[in-house]
Amino acid sequence: MGHEAASAAAEAITNRCLSQGVITAKVEEQMADLLNTRYAIATSSGSTALTLALMAAGAQPGDAVICPAYTWVATAHAAHILGCYVELVDILPNLPVMDVAQAPVATKKRRFALPVHMNGHAVDVAGLKELGYIVIEDAAQALGSQSSQGLLGSIGDMGCFSFSVSKIIGSGQGGLIITDSQALAENAVRLRTHGVLDVFAPSRWEYGGHNFRYNDPLAAVLLTQIPRLAKRLKHAKLVTKQYIDNLSELDQIKIVRHRTLDENGPYVEAQTSVEYRNSLIDYLSLNRIGARPAFPGLDSARYLYSGDAGRFPHALEWSDKTLYLPSGPNLTLEAVDHVCALIKSYFLA
Repeated sequence: MGHEAASAAAEAITNRCLSQGVITAKVEEQMADLLNTRYAIATSSGSTALTLALMAAGAQPGDAVICPAYTWVATAHAAHILGCYVELVDILPNLPVMDVAQAPVATKKRRFALPVHMNGHAVDVAGLKELGYIVIEDAAQALGSQSSQGLLGSIGDMGCFSFSVSKIIGSGQGGLIITDSQALAENAVRLRTHGVLDVFAPSRWEYGGHNFRYNDPLAAVLLTQIPRLAKRLKHAKLVTKQYIDNLSELDQIKIVRHRTLDENGPYVEAQTSVEYRNSLIDYLSLNRIGARPAFPGLDSARYLYSGDAGRFPHALEWSDKTLYLPSGPNLTLEAVDHVCALIKSYFLA
């Protein structure tokens, strides 16, 4: 993140406001402007943003919350720790996002949907709203990505973002909720600090909540990163294109493309066969190149899902065949060429 971020964090500490204060408020203001939303509520992480959003929307123990069968497990945990039942929906063929055509119609006890825009691939949020859901978008990997329906994270009732170290911009940890609903925003702000608006002198205890607050040193770091977003989104596209151009001659591996030029994500996804995936990762590791496999499907979490194995074939295929290649804002195109040369040597040896 550089000396600018370090200096900003040090200055925030010198200002002696370590918890949520005026710098956090400035982050909320800038992110609301950036995402063209009325309200932005900073939180301690993307995971707590999801949990707080569900709480603010009224999720209760026993409610069903639909989630994609493939995602980072934090999405499902947000519902699980509130006592909600996680109902899985398979993903699209060869894309890691919920297949809305397979989603059931919302009911009184199945009211909430947590679609995930994995790596900036857009979910059909409007389709979920038509099915009657209260939609909380997990846009942790989709800041700056958009579809024909709008900026990802701003289409549903609420949208959640993450500022962890691996995101397109970040502060180490941190999260954000956005919404155009005054009622949902007020609920989230109150619940973020144990149900009270005034943490120093609450008049009485009215609502259950938790401590989901962000802090000013991390907020100061994030303020140095926000101006870099456009450049980083552009660089991510260049890196992905460089991989596609370099590996186009190989039939054994394909870079996953975004469907439109407006979609963007921080990671480079590639698909190969089950036979090759893990051994390719090991080969790259021997050559000091970091790559990692896709996550396991959520049906492997037996505390979340107790149904039949193999019920979500597209999620299983994505999990078994996909790997993440080196990417990131400081990765040079020459480094991409080096990675691709090693991948070619693996398949063509």
